[in-house]
Amino acid sequence: MTDSIVLSVVFYGFTLWLGLYLVGRDRQKPALVFSGVGLLGYAGGLALTALIDAAPSPAVGALLQGWRLPLLFVPTLGWFGAAVHLLPEKVGNEGLRRAVRWGVWLAIGLLFGVSLTVGVPVGGGLYMTLGVVSTGLLAAAVGLVMRGLWTARPGRLWVPLLTMSLFLALSVTFLFFPVVIVSGALLLLLVGIDLLGLGICIAVLDAFDEGEALLRDVLYSLTRAGLAAVVFGGQVVLAGGHDLDFPLLALLFGVLGAAIASQAWSGAIQRGVDRLVLARLPGLREERAQLAAAAAAISRVDPTSDVLQLDEAAFGRLTRRALSHLSDLPRLASSPLINLPQVEAELNGRGGGTLERAAALQRVLVTRIERLKPAEGGLYGTTDAWRYYNALYYPYVRGVKLLGRNGSDGLEAEGQTVVAWFRAQVPERTLYNWQNAAARLIAQDLREGAETAA
Repeated sequence: MTDSIVLSVVFYGFTLWLGLYLVGRDRQKPALVFSGVGLLGYAGGLALTALIDAAPSPAVGALLQGWRLPLLFVPTLGWFGAAVHLLPEKVGNEGLRRAVRWGVWLAIGLLFGVSLTVGVPVGGGLYMTLGVVSTGLLAAAVGLVMRGLWTARPGRLWVPLLTMSLFLALSVTFLFFPVVIVSGALLLLLVGIDLLGLGICIAVLDAFDEGEALLRDVLYSLTRAGLAAVVFGGQVVLAGGHDLDFPLLALLFGVLGAAIASQAWSGAIQRGVDRLVLARLPGLREERAQLAAAAAAISRVDPTSDVLQLDEAAFGRLTRRALSHLSDLPRLASSPLINLPQVEAELNGRGGGTLERAAALQRVLVTRIERLKPAEGGLYGTTDAWRYYNALYYPYVRGVKLLGRNGSDGLEAEGQTVVAWFRAQVPERTLYNWQNAAARLIAQDLREGAETAA
């Protein structure tokens, strides 16, 4: 293989793995999903670029070109969507986030439809329009990251994010509007470097926000994916020797993609197989899912962290995250709060496994939520005295979407009354503020109790 092919294969494999890792890390977080999708689009575009160069005929090259251009535009859309969702909730607008979530997927679909039916020749009017749109979206993304740097803490995690955003904007601009001093192949690799840097920054930010250890989890996933890629992709390379023709090169990219995906998404694949094979054994399927999730959570827990040494803001942030994961034991298992003295007391000092400690933390948090219930008595209420209790109890303990249109069917009549009041009287921003204030009260209660026990 030539040096350019080797470089493309290496970048393809690493970018594909990181994109899959980010998407699989938490599919409920749009910032992770969009940044992962951007990396996946770039990986696909890189593979198609190598295949176009090795195409056996102009017709095959033209067919692949119809898929390549949209894939190279996906990173721009993905990073713009991620930048919108990176802003703290108190800064961003939920209506804008919702519009961007739909808009990014719609734009990707439209771009593929136009490229595959009408065609987008390089250098044509539509191609140049895409270049202008890409530059504008990336400039907006840079502005969003600058705003995040100004408002978020700690700023040191946002500085490299801003730097890589600027470099990505420059690289993509030069890719659509090439300059003589930089070749197209080099620009494509520079875009990949920028995207990899952005993906790593977002993973670090997410791990910091969740209070999780990142390095062990990343190394474990990367090692598994790398070994699978070498074992299976190496066989294709050995079969083709130094001169891989188009079929073998396509096979190499396909085998590498399947091998890496099978390891990066091994948990999702296991759950899918369990649903198929154990469809009539829901109890066994649920137990296997919890054990697999607990095993994955272990690599994200930092056993050396001392939550009592955290400052008030950091402890409050971890408490807020733990409350949002209250009904998700595997996610709760990765919280540093499982090491609280109250959890030890809940377990009667017998230690316990990861899931057992997560269940104990769940009980501790539910108890603290119950303490928010006002002393005025009664089972429910919609007065100011009930606002903090209601804002946490119904969404996190009962699993009701307070501002949604459904999801409250299983509630008793009193609960239905509270939920109806929220949906009619409480704005989204007010609910967010109430939940944050209630989380701070619970964090203070936990901290005081932990310091007393210690």
